[in-house]
Amino acid sequence: MNPTANRTMAAYFGLRVEVIHKMDCCSLIRYQGRHFIVDTVDLAISRSVKSAA
Repeated sequence: MNPTANRTMAAYFGLRVEVIHKMDCCSLIRYQGRHFIVDTVDLAISRSVKSAA
């Protein structure tokens, strides 16, 4: 199974980031190989799903 098949992506002040863990008040995100803790309300969450044809 490919661990990157179902990733949760978000926009964080115009930057496209990967959401590692989302909680009520804060979230852990990855941007350019670095991890950051940010306020969850600042994220615009979108779901990225890849499937085999």
